Amino acid sequence: MEDHEVATAAGPSGGKVSSLSGLWQVFVGPTAFFERLRKDPKVLVPWVVIGVICFLFFWFNADMFVEFQKQVMAERNPEQAAQIPDIALKISIVGGGLLMMLLGPLLTAALAFFWGNVVFAGKAKFKQILSVTLYAAVVFALGFLVLWPMMAAKHSMAVSLSLAVFAVEQPIQSFTYVALSKIGLFYIWEFVVASIGYAVIYGFPKSKGYLISLLSLGLISILHVLSTLLQP
Repeated sequence: MEDHEVATAAGPSGGKVSSLSGLWQVFVGPTAFFERLRKDPKVLVPWVVIGVICFLFFWFNADMFVEFQKQVMAERNPEQAAQIPDIALKISIVGGGLLMMLLGPLLTAALAFFWGNVVFAGKAKFKQILSVTLYAAVVFALGFLVLWPMMAAKHSMAVSLSLAVFAVEQPIQSFTYVALSKIGLFYIWEFVVASIGYAVIYGFPKSKGYLISLLSLGLISILHVLSTLLQP
């Protein structure tokens, strides 16, 4: 049951795995971990870990985000920017960022489940796919912990471990910057881990696991990039 996710579960080779140990096994041995996870998928622990990391990241960097948001708003509507209290922006940024990071894996898993079960005629339970997606998202969330000190040192949001470093002169909300930011260390790492997991859960070749990951994680990234074109 979900309340007992931290309890260990027997693996195929007689070893044991738990939700907590999975937080590091997904980095050092994802294939073996997902083989065990296939029989007893976990969602609570990785979801909580993602939430805690993202909350701390957005909360402790909120002043920087507020400053950036007010600059953007001032360029569009100076009067409106002056009227909005900083605390309101802070709550909106922290709450919105946290909600996006918590609901993102749910949307990704729904897409992966659709492609895997409906289009490619695989057989998997949604909880299995969601579990893989959440543990892959833990890898992505680790990137926040790496970027945090870099942002603090530079006192700027314009730091990246992606090709966006070649577009530092562009606004970080621009099409070019956002598009290049998707080709980054932790985006790619998350993509690879999710691909391995989908292939293991469905019993598909690795190539099909990568395709499902591309059609789910990749599609969401593409939509995010395209959404920048709708900004005024």
